[in-house]
Amino acid sequence: MIITSLLDTDLYKFTMMQAVLHHHPAAQVQYRFKCRTPGVALADQLEEISAEIDALCTLRFRADELDYLRGLRFIKSDFVDFLGLFHLDRKYIQLRASPTVPGEIELDIAGPWLHTILFEVPLLAIINEVWFRHAGTADAAEGERRLDAKIARLREGGEDCVVADYGTRRRYSRQWHARVLPALKDGLGAQFAGTSNVYFAREYGMTPLGTMAHEWLQAFQALGPRLRDSQAVAFDVWAKEYRGDLGIALSDVVGLKAFSARFRFCISASCSTACATIRAIRSGGAGDPRAPGAYAHRPAKQDAGVQRRPGRGEGAAAARTLPWPLPAGVRHRHQPDQRSGADAFADCHQNDPLQRPAGRQTERFARQEHVRG
Repeated sequence: MIITSLLDTDLYKFTMMQAVLHHHPAAQVQYRFKCRTPGVALADQLEEISAEIDALCTLRFRADELDYLRGLRFIKSDFVDFLGLFHLDRKYIQLRASPTVPGEIELDIAGPWLHTILFEVPLLAIINEVWFRHAGTADAAEGERRLDAKIARLREGGEDCVVADYGTRRRYSRQWHARVLPALKDGLGAQFAGTSNVYFAREYGMTPLGTMAHEWLQAFQALGPRLRDSQAVAFDVWAKEYRGDLGIALSDVVGLKAFSARFRFCISASCSTACATIRAIRSGGAGDPRAPGAYAHRPAKQDAGVQRRPGRGEGAAAARTLPWPLPAGVRHRHQPDQRSGADAFADCHQNDPLQRPAGRQTERFARQEHVRG
């Protein structure tokens, strides 16, 4: 059994699920799996994948797991009570061999957003691990050597080189994931910010990381009143739910130009505090964020966890479209900060989740495609 706990997923699935419960409990959605690597014969493992999905749907949240979630500052008691009754239902999943592409599979999830949102990450983790089980024997010694080499290289970057783990859906196996995380924590110390995986964050005493996924903004393209307003509405609902907490905005869902034109820092009309509800901006993509044009012209990609500001060579257009300098209390992930790199990252990215301070409607159909590869 690959997935043994419903906490074995990314934190942002819970933060989005809580907002869905409170604001769009009747929304209907569809997810579709797409393998971007050609020639991967997943149909050969169809029965094994199906059995793992059946096992996943037998899981329930344990009392100690619910207590852990209740201890996160931004998780509300009514949501935890709902999770106590929750389970993933196999009836929302359709899995079959592709009738048109030999060797490929078709995997669709369709149903209430509230009851299907937790499927994505464990399903991708299952598909990955089942595939790698049949892809040949891994060289464990070489894996250890590469892990040690990467840790050593990261340590050369000093305290300003801070990394985090967001690899649950992409991992080789659950067992290897469990090996990598303690190694990063021990080898990097303060340079390791934490993990998006809630189960391992709890297991190893790490900070669980995450805010929202691209899924949140994509769904509002169907849920919002107008397509052009979907981004503003999505951020507004988020601000009403979290009141300035988890305040990182994704800028690469509809493109930088549209993001800059429609983005508002104090999004919620009900927010009367002086601080902005959004504290930082994150953009997806890969490569050197300081390279000319890296921010302004890179196409949107699935969450890569990179947060950056324009470099000097990116031209006046990018400088005009973004609100530099940022308003008081708001900073881009790479804006200079007077604190240490680790402290600045933790505040910007997660706001220390382990410290807690003292009507239904029918929505339009939202669709989300998820990819492997």
